[in-house]
Amino acid sequence: MSDEQTIPKSAEELHQENLAKDKERIERMERVRKETIERLKTDPAILSYFEKFNKYSIESFITSYSHLKNMYMEYGDMYNKMGENYNTAYFGAAKTCLSLIQIKKLFDMRCRWGAYKADLPEIETSWDFLYWSYNVMNCPFLTPVSNEELELFLQFARTHDFNPDEAEILGWFFFDTHRSGTTDDECSLPEWFYFHNTHTNASQYFALPDLRGDKEMFYRKLSTEKREQEHQQKIESGEIPRPQPVDKRPMINSHSFEQVEEFVKEFEDDAARKKFYAYATYGSPSLSKEDDDDESDYLNEQVEEIIEKLASIRHVIPVEANADIRVAIVDAWKTYEKEQIILCLRPAYEDYLFRVQNKISFPIGSLAENSKDLAKNVKEQVLRGRELNGEPADLNF
Repeated sequence: MSDEQTIPKSAEELHQENLAKDKERIERMERVRKETIERLKTDPAILSYFEKFNKYSIESFITSYSHLKNMYMEYGDMYNKMGENYNTAYFGAAKTCLSLIQIKKLFDMRCRWGAYKADLPEIETSWDFLYWSYNVMNCPFLTPVSNEELELFLQFARTHDFNPDEAEILGWFFFDTHRSGTTDDECSLPEWFYFHNTHTNASQYFALPDLRGDKEMFYRKLSTEKREQEHQQKIESGEIPRPQPVDKRPMINSHSFEQVEEFVKEFEDDAARKKFYAYATYGSPSLSKEDDDDESDYLNEQVEEIIEKLASIRHVIPVEANADIRVAIVDAWKTYEKEQIILCLRPAYEDYLFRVQNKISFPIGSLAENSKDLAKNVKEQVLRGRELNGEPADLNF
Protein backbone atom coordinates (compact mmCIF):
# COMPACT_ATOMS: atom_id res chain seq x y z
CA MET A 1 0.00 0.00 0.00
CA SER A 2 1.15 3.54 -0.68
CA ASP A 3 2.15 5.74 2.22
CA GLU A 4 0.51 8.69 0.53
CA GLN A 5 -2.75 9.72 2.10
CA THR A 6 -5.78 10.16 -0.12
CA ILE A 7 -6.94 13.76 -0.17
CA PRO A 8 -10.65 13.83 0.71
CA LYS A 9 -12.94 15.37 -1.87
CA SER A 10 -14.51 18.72 -1.14
CA ALA A 11 -18.26 19.13 -0.65
CA GLU A 12 -18.47 20.87 -4.04
CA GLU A 13 -16.65 18.01 -5.78
CA LEU A 14 -19.00 15.49 -4.20
CA HIS A 15 -21.96 17.65 -5.18
CA GLN A 16 -20.83 17.80 -8.82
CA GLU A 17 -20.23 14.04 -8.87
CA ASN A 18 -23.74 13.44 -7.54
CA LEU A 19 -25.22 15.77 -10.16
CA ALA A 20 -23.35 13.93 -12.92
CA LYS A 21 -24.52 10.55 -11.62
CA ASP A 22 -28.09 11.84 -11.40
CA LYS A 23 -27.96 13.08 -15.00
CA GLU A 24 -26.46 9.80 -16.20
CA ARG A 25 -29.15 7.81 -14.40
CA ILE A 26 -31.96 9.88 -15.92
CA GLU A 27 -30.50 9.53 -19.43
CA ARG A 28 -30.03 5.76 -18.98
CA MET A 29 -33.60 5.27 -17.78
CA GLU A 30 -34.99 7.37 -20.62
CA ARG A 31 -33.04 5.28 -23.12
CA VAL A 32 -34.50 2.06 -21.69
CA ARG A 33 -38.00 3.56 -21.79
CA LYS A 34 -37.72 4.56 -25.46
CA GLU A 35 -36.18 1.24 -26.48
CA THR A 36 -38.97 -0.62 -24.69
CA ILE A 37 -41.67 1.42 -26.45
CA GLU A 38 -40.04 0.79 -29.82
CA ARG A 39 -39.84 -2.94 -29.15
CA LEU A 40 -43.43 -3.21 -27.92
CA LYS A 41 -44.66 -1.42 -31.04
CA THR A 42 -42.61 -3.38 -33.59
CA ASP A 43 -41.80 -6.88 -32.26
CA PRO A 44 -44.04 -9.29 -34.25
CA ALA A 45 -44.32 -11.76 -31.36
CA ILE A 46 -45.43 -9.03 -28.96
CA LEU A 47 -47.87 -7.56 -31.47
CA SER A 48 -49.36 -11.03 -31.89
CA TYR A 49 -49.62 -11.36 -28.10
CA PHE A 50 -51.47 -8.03 -27.88
CA GLU A 51 -54.17 -9.27 -30.27
CA LYS A 52 -55.96 -11.08 -27.46
CA PHE A 53 -56.45 -7.82 -25.55
CA ASN A 54 -58.76 -4.84 -26.02
CA LYS A 55 -57.02 -2.59 -28.55
CA TYR A 56 -57.88 0.57 -26.59
CA SER A 57 -55.84 -0.66 -23.63
CA ILE A 58 -52.70 -1.51 -25.61
CA GLU A 59 -51.29 2.02 -25.89
CA SER A 60 -51.78 2.62 -22.18
CA PHE A 61 -50.04 -0.67 -21.38
CA ILE A 62 -47.11 0.19 -23.64
CA THR A 63 -46.65 3.56 -21.94
CA SER A 64 -47.01 2.21 -18.41
CA TYR A 65 -44.88 -0.88 -18.99
CA SER A 66 -42.07 1.18 -20.52
CA HIS A 67 -41.94 3.24 -17.32
CA LEU A 68 -42.17 0.11 -15.18
CA LYS A 69 -39.34 -1.58 -17.07
CA ASN A 70 -36.98 1.35 -16.78
CA MET A 71 -37.69 1.32 -13.03
CA TYR A 72 -37.07 -2.38 -12.49
CA MET A 73 -34.05 -2.46 -14.81
CA GLU A 74 -32.55 0.49 -12.95
CA TYR A 75 -33.46 -0.45 -9.40
CA GLY A 76 -34.08 -4.22 -9.58
CA ASP A 77 -30.58 -5.15 -8.38
CA MET A 78 -30.82 -2.59 -5.59
CA TYR A 79 -34.14 -3.98 -4.40
CA ASN A 80 -32.75 -7.50 -4.62
CA LYS A 81 -30.09 -6.45 -2.14
CA MET A 82 -32.79 -4.80 -0.06
CA GLY A 83 -34.45 -8.18 0.14
CA GLU A 84 -31.29 -9.40 1.86
CA ASN A 85 -31.24 -6.44 4.23
CA TYR A 86 -34.70 -5.48 5.42
CA ASN A 87 -33.43 -2.48 7.35
CA THR A 88 -32.48 -0.97 4.01
CA ALA A 89 -36.00 -1.61 2.76
CA TYR A 90 -37.46 0.05 5.83
CA PHE A 91 -35.16 2.98 5.28
CA GLY A 92 -36.67 3.35 1.81
CA ALA A 93 -40.18 3.11 3.23
CA ALA A 94 -39.30 5.80 5.78
CA LYS A 95 -38.15 8.10 2.98
CA THR A 96 -41.46 7.49 1.23
CA CYS A 97 -43.26 8.48 4.42
CA LEU A 98 -41.55 11.86 4.22
CA SER A 99 -43.21 12.34 0.86
CA LEU A 100 -46.59 11.92 2.58
CA ILE A 101 -45.79 15.01 4.66
CA GLN A 102 -45.25 16.94 1.44
CA ILE A 103 -48.32 15.44 -0.24
CA LYS A 104 -50.48 16.82 2.58
CA LYS A 105 -48.90 20.25 2.14
CA LEU A 106 -49.53 20.01 -1.61
CA PHE A 107 -53.17 19.11 -0.92
CA ASP A 108 -53.51 22.17 1.33
CA MET A 109 -51.88 24.36 -1.31
CA ARG A 110 -54.34 23.06 -3.91
CA CYS A 111 -57.19 24.07 -1.58
CA ARG A 112 -55.72 27.56 -1.15
CA TRP A 113 -55.03 27.96 -4.86
CA GLY A 114 -58.59 26.93 -5.75
CA ALA A 115 -59.97 29.60 -3.40
CA TYR A 116 -57.71 32.35 -4.82
CA LYS A 117 -55.69 32.34 -1.61
CA ALA A 118 -52.42 31.51 -3.37
CA ASP A 119 -50.95 32.34 -6.78
CA LEU A 120 -48.22 30.03 -8.02
CA PRO A 121 -46.06 30.65 -11.13
CA GLU A 122 -45.75 26.88 -11.66
CA ILE A 123 -49.54 26.35 -11.74
CA GLU A 124 -51.72 27.35 -14.70
CA THR A 125 -54.63 24.94 -14.16
CA SER A 126 -55.53 22.58 -11.32
CA TRP A 127 -54.12 19.66 -13.30
CA ASP A 128 -50.60 21.05 -12.96
CA PHE A 129 -50.82 19.85 -9.36
CA LEU A 130 -50.90 16.31 -10.77
CA TYR A 131 -47.31 16.65 -11.99
CA TRP A 132 -46.11 17.91 -8.62
CA SER A 133 -47.87 15.05 -6.83
CA TYR A 134 -45.56 12.70 -8.76
CA ASN A 135 -42.59 14.99 -8.10
CA VAL A 136 -43.55 16.29 -4.68
CA MET A 137 -40.08 16.09 -3.11
CA ASN A 138 -38.76 18.54 -5.73
CA CYS A 139 -41.80 20.85 -5.56
CA PRO A 140 -40.46 24.45 -5.50
CA PHE A 141 -43.47 26.11 -3.87
CA LEU A 142 -43.59 23.83 -0.83
CA THR A 143 -41.39 24.49 2.17
CA PRO A 144 -38.91 21.69 2.96
CA VAL A 145 -39.91 19.16 5.59
CA SER A 146 -39.11 20.78 8.93
CA ASN A 147 -38.00 19.09 12.13
CA GLU A 148 -41.34 20.10 13.69
CA GLU A 149 -43.21 18.36 10.87
CA LEU A 150 -41.08 15.26 11.31
CA GLU A 151 -41.84 15.21 15.06
CA LEU A 152 -45.55 15.49 14.34
CA PHE A 153 -45.35 12.63 11.84
CA LEU A 154 -43.48 10.53 14.41
CA GLN A 155 -46.37 11.10 16.82
CA PHE A 156 -48.76 9.92 14.12
CA ALA A 157 -46.59 6.90 13.26
CA ARG A 158 -46.92 5.66 16.84
CA THR A 159 -50.73 5.54 16.61
CA HIS A 160 -52.88 2.65 15.42
CA ASP A 161 -53.93 4.75 12.41
CA PHE A 162 -50.45 4.74 10.86
CA ASN A 163 -50.44 2.67 7.69
CA PRO A 164 -47.17 2.85 5.71
CA ASP A 165 -49.03 1.96 2.52
CA GLU A 166 -50.72 5.38 2.63
CA ALA A 167 -47.40 6.88 1.63
CA GLU A 168 -47.76 5.11 -1.71
CA ILE A 169 -50.08 7.78 -3.10
CA LEU A 170 -49.83 7.83 -6.87
CA GLY A 171 -51.54 10.81 -8.35
CA TRP A 172 -54.04 13.51 -7.63
CA PHE A 173 -57.21 11.53 -8.29
CA PHE A 174 -58.38 11.96 -4.72
CA PHE A 175 -58.61 15.76 -4.65
CA ASP A 176 -61.87 16.46 -6.48
CA THR A 177 -63.44 13.30 -5.02
CA HIS A 178 -62.70 14.29 -1.46
CA ARG A 179 -63.77 17.91 -1.71
CA SER A 180 -67.47 17.08 -2.09
CA GLY A 181 -67.86 17.03 1.69
CA THR A 182 -69.70 13.72 2.02
CA THR A 183 -68.83 11.33 4.82
CA ASP A 184 -67.83 8.49 2.49
CA ASP A 185 -65.40 10.72 0.58
CA GLU A 186 -63.84 12.07 3.75
CA CYS A 187 -63.30 8.59 5.16
CA SER A 188 -61.11 7.64 2.22
CA LEU A 189 -58.60 10.41 2.84
CA PRO A 190 -55.26 9.27 4.29
CA GLU A 191 -55.34 9.11 8.09
CA TRP A 192 -52.28 11.37 8.19
CA PHE A 193 -54.43 14.17 6.75
CA TYR A 194 -56.81 13.99 9.70
CA PHE A 195 -54.03 13.74 12.24
CA HIS A 196 -52.26 16.72 10.70
CA ASN A 197 -55.46 18.78 10.63
CA THR A 198 -56.22 17.92 14.26
CA HIS A 199 -52.82 19.08 15.46
CA THR A 200 -52.50 22.17 13.24
CA ASN A 201 -54.80 24.82 11.82
CA ALA A 202 -54.70 23.22 8.36
CA SER A 203 -58.31 21.99 8.57
CA GLN A 204 -59.37 25.49 7.45
CA TYR A 205 -58.02 24.76 3.96
CA PHE A 206 -60.32 21.79 3.42
CA ALA A 207 -63.34 24.06 3.97
CA LEU A 208 -62.31 26.59 1.31
CA PRO A 209 -64.46 26.75 -1.85
CA ASP A 210 -62.83 25.47 -5.04
CA LEU A 211 -63.69 28.56 -7.10
CA ARG A 212 -60.96 28.09 -9.70
CA GLY A 213 -61.74 24.39 -10.07
CA ASP A 214 -65.44 25.10 -10.61
CA LYS A 215 -64.66 27.66 -13.30
CA GLU A 216 -62.29 25.26 -15.02
CA MET A 217 -65.01 22.60 -15.10
CA PHE A 218 -67.46 25.10 -16.61
CA TYR A 219 -65.08 26.05 -19.41
CA ARG A 220 -64.00 22.46 -20.02
CA LYS A 221 -67.61 21.35 -20.31
CA LEU A 222 -68.24 24.00 -22.98
CA SER A 223 -65.17 22.83 -24.87
CA THR A 224 -66.05 19.13 -24.58
CA GLU A 225 -69.64 19.65 -25.70
CA LYS A 226 -68.50 21.69 -28.69
CA ARG A 227 -65.92 19.08 -29.68
CA GLU A 228 -68.50 16.28 -29.43
CA GLN A 229 -70.93 18.31 -31.52
CA GLU A 230 -68.34 18.93 -34.23
CA HIS A 231 -67.31 15.27 -34.17
CA GLN A 232 -70.89 14.09 -34.62
CA GLN A 233 -71.38 16.53 -37.53
CA LYS A 234 -68.31 15.09 -39.26
CA ILE A 235 -69.70 11.57 -38.84
CA GLU A 236 -73.09 12.58 -40.25
CA SER A 237 -71.48 14.32 -43.24
CA GLY A 238 -69.27 11.34 -43.97
CA GLU A 239 -66.08 13.34 -43.37
CA ILE A 240 -64.97 10.73 -40.85
CA PRO A 241 -66.12 7.10 -40.57
CA ARG A 242 -68.53 5.95 -37.94
CA PRO A 243 -66.94 4.41 -34.83
CA GLN A 244 -66.02 0.75 -34.98
CA PRO A 245 -67.95 -1.72 -32.83
CA VAL A 246 -66.88 -1.87 -29.20
CA ASP A 247 -63.83 -4.06 -28.62
CA LYS A 248 -65.01 -6.61 -26.06
CA ARG A 249 -61.68 -8.31 -25.51
CA PRO A 250 -60.23 -7.98 -21.97
CA MET A 251 -58.09 -4.99 -21.12
CA ILE A 252 -54.37 -5.54 -20.58
CA ASN A 253 -53.46 -3.96 -17.27
CA SER A 254 -49.93 -2.91 -16.32
CA HIS A 255 -50.97 -2.78 -12.63
CA SER A 256 -51.96 -6.46 -12.55
CA PHE A 257 -49.10 -8.57 -11.22
CA GLU A 258 -50.38 -11.64 -13.06
CA GLN A 259 -50.61 -9.92 -16.45
CA VAL A 260 -47.26 -8.19 -16.15
CA GLU A 261 -45.65 -11.40 -14.90
CA GLU A 262 -47.07 -13.29 -17.88
CA PHE A 263 -45.67 -10.65 -20.25
CA VAL A 264 -42.25 -10.63 -18.56
CA LYS A 265 -42.02 -14.44 -18.67
CA GLU A 266 -42.96 -14.42 -22.34
CA PHE A 267 -40.80 -11.62 -23.69
CA GLU A 268 -37.99 -10.72 -21.26
CA ASP A 269 -34.71 -12.56 -20.65
CA ASP A 270 -33.69 -14.22 -17.37
CA ALA A 271 -31.72 -11.18 -16.13
CA ALA A 272 -34.68 -8.85 -16.67
CA ARG A 273 -37.05 -11.35 -15.03
CA LYS A 274 -34.89 -11.49 -11.91
CA LYS A 275 -34.85 -7.69 -11.66
CA PHE A 276 -38.61 -7.57 -12.21
CA TYR A 277 -39.36 -9.98 -9.35
CA ALA A 278 -37.02 -8.09 -7.01
CA TYR A 279 -38.63 -4.77 -7.92
CA ALA A 280 -42.17 -6.14 -7.65
CA THR A 281 -41.44 -7.70 -4.25
CA TYR A 282 -39.53 -4.88 -2.54
CA GLY A 283 -39.89 -1.74 -4.62
CA SER A 284 -43.51 -1.50 -5.77
CA PRO A 285 -46.24 -2.44 -3.24
CA SER A 286 -48.89 -1.42 -5.80
CA LEU A 287 -47.60 -4.16 -8.14
CA SER A 288 -48.34 -7.16 -5.99
CA LYS A 289 -50.18 -10.41 -6.14
CA GLU A 290 -53.86 -10.20 -5.31
CA ASP A 291 -56.45 -12.93 -5.29
CA ASP A 292 -59.85 -11.36 -4.82
CA ASP A 293 -61.58 -14.71 -5.38
CA ASP A 294 -59.78 -16.55 -2.60
CA GLU A 295 -58.73 -14.54 0.45
CA SER A 296 -57.47 -17.72 2.10
CA ASP A 297 -54.90 -18.33 -0.64
CA TYR A 298 -53.73 -14.74 -0.35
CA LEU A 299 -53.32 -15.12 3.42
CA ASN A 300 -51.33 -18.31 2.86
CA GLU A 301 -49.00 -16.53 0.45
CA GLN A 302 -48.46 -13.71 2.93
CA VAL A 303 -47.63 -16.12 5.75
CA GLU A 304 -45.17 -18.00 3.53
CA GLU A 305 -43.39 -14.77 2.63
CA ILE A 306 -43.30 -13.66 6.28
CA ILE A 307 -41.85 -16.97 7.44
CA GLU A 308 -39.08 -16.66 4.84
CA LYS A 309 -38.31 -13.15 6.10
CA LEU A 310 -38.34 -14.28 9.74
CA ALA A 311 -35.43 -16.59 8.98
CA SER A 312 -33.28 -13.55 8.19
CA ILE A 313 -33.89 -11.54 11.37
CA ARG A 314 -33.00 -12.04 15.03
CA HIS A 315 -35.80 -10.02 16.61
CA VAL A 316 -38.44 -11.62 18.80
CA ILE A 317 -41.82 -10.61 17.42
CA PRO A 318 -44.80 -10.82 19.81
CA VAL A 319 -47.94 -12.40 18.37
CA GLU A 320 -51.38 -11.61 19.78
CA ALA A 321 -54.06 -14.27 20.00
CA ASN A 322 -56.39 -14.67 17.04
CA ALA A 323 -58.82 -17.34 15.92
CA ASP A 324 -56.83 -17.61 12.67
CA ILE A 325 -53.11 -18.03 13.29
CA ARG A 326 -52.41 -16.73 9.79
CA VAL A 327 -54.10 -13.42 10.59
CA ALA A 328 -52.17 -13.25 13.88
CA ILE A 329 -48.87 -13.74 12.04
CA VAL A 330 -49.69 -11.13 9.40
CA ASP A 331 -50.80 -8.59 12.02
CA ALA A 332 -47.67 -9.18 14.10
CA TRP A 333 -45.45 -8.77 11.07
CA LYS A 334 -47.16 -5.54 10.06
CA THR A 335 -46.63 -4.18 13.57
CA TYR A 336 -42.97 -5.16 13.42
CA GLU A 337 -42.53 -3.48 10.03
CA LYS A 338 -44.16 -0.29 11.30
CA GLU A 339 -41.74 -0.24 14.22
CA GLN A 340 -38.79 -0.68 11.88
CA ILE A 341 -39.99 2.16 9.65
CA ILE A 342 -40.37 4.42 12.68
CA LEU A 343 -36.78 3.64 13.68
CA CYS A 344 -35.65 4.64 10.17
CA LEU A 345 -37.57 7.93 10.00
CA ARG A 346 -34.88 10.08 11.63
CA PRO A 347 -32.01 8.65 9.54
CA ALA A 348 -34.19 9.07 6.44
CA TYR A 349 -34.76 12.69 7.42
CA GLU A 350 -30.99 13.23 7.75
CA ASP A 351 -30.57 11.82 4.25
CA TYR A 352 -33.36 14.13 3.05
CA LEU A 353 -31.68 17.19 4.60
CA PHE A 354 -28.37 16.27 2.97
CA ARG A 355 -30.01 16.24 -0.47
CA VAL A 356 -31.83 19.51 0.18
CA GLN A 357 -28.77 21.30 1.52
CA ASN A 358 -26.61 20.07 -1.36
CA LYS A 359 -29.31 20.78 -3.96
CA ILE A 360 -29.43 17.14 -5.10
CA SER A 361 -32.72 16.43 -6.81
CA PHE A 362 -34.98 13.60 -5.69
CA PRO A 363 -36.15 10.79 -8.01
CA ILE A 364 -39.22 11.75 -10.05
CA GLY A 365 -42.24 9.47 -10.22
CA SER A 366 -42.51 7.47 -13.43
CA LEU A 367 -45.92 9.00 -14.28
CA ALA A 368 -44.79 12.62 -13.97
CA GLU A 369 -44.12 13.14 -17.67
CA ASN A 370 -47.48 11.65 -18.68
CA SER A 371 -49.22 14.08 -16.35
CA LYS A 372 -47.76 17.02 -18.29
CA ASP A 373 -49.70 15.93 -21.38
CA LEU A 374 -52.89 15.68 -19.34
CA ALA A 375 -52.36 19.18 -17.92
CA LYS A 376 -51.68 20.52 -21.42
CA ASN A 377 -54.98 19.07 -22.68
CA VAL A 378 -56.88 20.57 -19.76
CA LYS A 379 -55.34 23.98 -20.41
CA GLU A 380 -56.37 23.80 -24.08
CA GLN A 381 -59.92 22.86 -23.06
CA VAL A 382 -60.14 25.78 -20.66
CA LEU A 383 -58.85 28.28 -23.24
CA ARG A 384 -61.28 26.95 -25.85
CA GLY A 385 -64.15 27.12 -23.37
CA ARG A 386 -63.30 30.72 -22.55
CA GLU A 387 -63.37 31.55 -26.23
CA LEU A 388 -66.73 29.78 -26.72
CA ASN A 389 -68.12 31.76 -23.79
CA GLY A 390 -67.17 35.08 -25.45
CA GLU A 391 -64.25 35.68 -23.10
CA PRO A 392 -60.53 36.21 -23.78
CA ALA A 393 -58.65 32.96 -24.48
CA ASP A 394 -56.44 33.29 -21.43
CA LEU A 395 -56.29 32.02 -17.87
CA ASN A 396 -57.17 35.29 -16.16
CA PHE A 397 -60.40 34.23 -14.52
